Amino acid sequence: LNPPTAFRNIISNILQNNMRGRNLGAIPYDMYEAFLSFKNKDQFYKEAKALGIFTTNWSAEEIAGLLEEFREARGNWGKFLKAVSKASSYYGKIDDFSKLAIYRQLRTSGKLNRFGIASGVPMSQHEALLDALKWGMDYSLASRSIKHLRRHILPFGTYQYKIAPLILESLARNPFIIGKYMAFIGIGS
Repeated sequence: LNPPTAFRNIISNILQNNMRGRNLGAIPYDMYEAFLSFKNKDQFYKEAKALGIFTTNWSAEEIAGLLEEFREARGNWGKFLKAVSKASSYYGKIDDFSKLAIYRQLRTSGKLNRFGIASGVPMSQHEALLDALKWGMDYSLASRSIKHLRRHILPFGTYQYKIAPLILESLARNPFIIGKYMAFIGIGS
């Protein structure tokens, strides 16, 4: 719940959006449109909310589970944990915002080809929802064993579990997307 962590989450959401094939230069526009959708509670926001896109963000799954473990211990932590829980819901809005940006882009300009160009044919609500949950990280969609591990051994392990297949898919679709980041940090050269 600190600013560097929130900033890192924003950046990882942008990179995940780019990994799905969206042109990096178009993502700020998508984010701006998602912001307007959130602010105005427009058609896309209402569709996404009705479909449950905002119920499974990182704070809803990971932090809520940890807080529940602490709540069971009780003690004098009750009020503190309630405050942390409320603050973590705002942190989860970063993921909600990212999922809405993806959802809205797919509903307006359609599926991306391997070169990141949108088809121009809007996707259905359910198709756009599935892609938004996939690339925007729906933390509720994890195997039972991963949920058990995050609850008892590896609290924040779901991200690694979820990002690995996305990296592989992105590499298979267009290796230059991930390659540019490797080159940028000096790994690829």
